[in-house]
Amino acid sequence: MSDDDLVSRAQWGNLEGQHWAVLVRLSTDESDDEPMTEPVEGERRRGPITGRDIKSTKEQERDGRDFISRRGGSCVHVYFEPDTSAWRKKRVRLPDGRTVYRVVRPVFEGALEDLKSGRTPDGQRLDGLIVYDIDRLTRDNRHLEDAIDVVERHRRPIIDINGSLDLLTENGRATARVVVAMSNKQSADTSRRVRRKHRALEREGIPTGGARPFGWNDDKRTLHPTEAKLLRAAALGILGGAPVRASCVRWNEQGVTTPRGSTWSTTKLKAVVRNPRICGIRSRKVRALNPDTGSENERWEIVYGDDGEPVQGQWERIITQEQWKALMEVIGDNMAPGSGHNSRKYLLTGTLRCDKDDCGTAHRAIKAPKSANKPDGFFYYACPDKGQGGCGGGTKIPGPDARRRSRNW
Repeated sequence: MSDDDLVSRAQWGNLEGQHWAVLVRLSTDESDDEPMTEPVEGERRRGPITGRDIKSTKEQERDGRDFISRRGGSCVHVYFEPDTSAWRKKRVRLPDGRTVYRVVRPVFEGALEDLKSGRTPDGQRLDGLIVYDIDRLTRDNRHLEDAIDVVERHRRPIIDINGSLDLLTENGRATARVVVAMSNKQSADTSRRVRRKHRALEREGIPTGGARPFGWNDDKRTLHPTEAKLLRAAALGILGGAPVRASCVRWNEQGVTTPRGSTWSTTKLKAVVRNPRICGIRSRKVRALNPDTGSENERWEIVYGDDGEPVQGQWERIITQEQWKALMEVIGDNMAPGSGHNSRKYLLTGTLRCDKDDCGTAHRAIKAPKSANKPDGFFYYACPDKGQGGCGGGTKIPGPDARRRSRNW
């Protein structure tokens, strides 16, 4: 069977003797798919109208197989794309080192490559690809052009069940470009509405998100009687000079897990104590591009109200704001692991100790106000105040002087 015959027969719905694959995609991205509506009581539920009505990869696969078999073809492979957005872009690095933003769908891209070669991953003949509708194929114009290229230049048909996708004719391709552009705009509009809703919740200090945060109950407001105590002890221990890993090892030995049931690591625990939620402040996670390394770093950003003050969350705090700020001085605010540098900003924090009798608390770095005698960024090591676990007394050591002393120790 010639390649041109494959396309012409697909136009008429004749798949006799052909080998086809089904592509099924399910997106759980709330900005990509609208929720499924419930049927009215007493009325017969209407069948799926668009790809957004299909909420099961099994349902998409079943309909694709039935469509192929009713027209005399054979389904030889199924490409699964669970939890995959056809719209949301991610940051990727090109082979030449440039950084761009693309919709990342390796399964979809692999299916197109298989169509070009005419072979499935297990070596069977592959004549065409079927999806439920154009919305399941793509919402990205760049990926649509890749699919059109397969049909036009490699003469491998890509069709849908609903009949809304036509890449086999010039008019159909023009229509597909318009439909995908509108779907892309719809996803962008939905994302903007969701983002605006989250901003409103942030300003009110209302907790959001999926899994409950460690240290709080399922309501995300009241403290968990056991986890809150463990987290408070870990935070104060870090302030006292204990390594972060010590708490992780102890918790793992005691069988304490994350809310998702995983074991603890220093990266996970640092992410928890870095979150201003621990001291009752509303925050959001943001990503920033590091111009030196070209990588993206994550950090917690405090949400400020219209009055310019941090928004107080509607939940119980575990430590004070002063203690949380002290923690940031110890471990830093960079959440990205493997950044290639020590996140501790003041290296002698936790090493120097108060020399006052019956104290011995670990010194902490304290920034000094800028003056004629002290340049910007000048700091000294000192015992924290009583409210932060120290005595507030003892000898204060200027930061530069402490570094000189440490080289001689």
